[in-house]
Amino acid sequence: MNFASLAECIKTLRKPYPYLSGMLRNMVACKREYGAVFVRIGLTGKGIEPNYLVTSNRSDPDGFPEGSPKFIVAYNGRTHEPFDWEDVDLKPLSWSRELLDGAQVFALYKEVNGRTG
Repeated sequence: MNFASLAECIKTLRKPYPYLSGMLRNMVACKREYGAVFVRIGLTGKGIEPNYLVTSNRSDPDGFPEGSPKFIVAYNGRTHEPFDWEDVDLKPLSWSRELLDGAQVFALYKEVNGRTG
């Protein structure tokens, strides 16, 4: 099942509250080091714990402009640990075109706050 956005896959997340919490933690850590950050989710899998990509690039709809953004870090959606992937490994993967900033992810986090899991 493919999702175009994080908001679309909220209903399928096994544990939405901890998932979004881990994502926010990683976004905050990246923001401290690099400045403005955004997140995209992986489009493969079942949407239970999708991998996600934290990037400093907002302008390119595909997330991979010619040249390199400040950084690109892909995280395992289950463990929230970074993958040891190079930029070249990330390019062929399928990431959502939608990107969210921290405030937008936090809004989703607050939305699922009442859900268990």
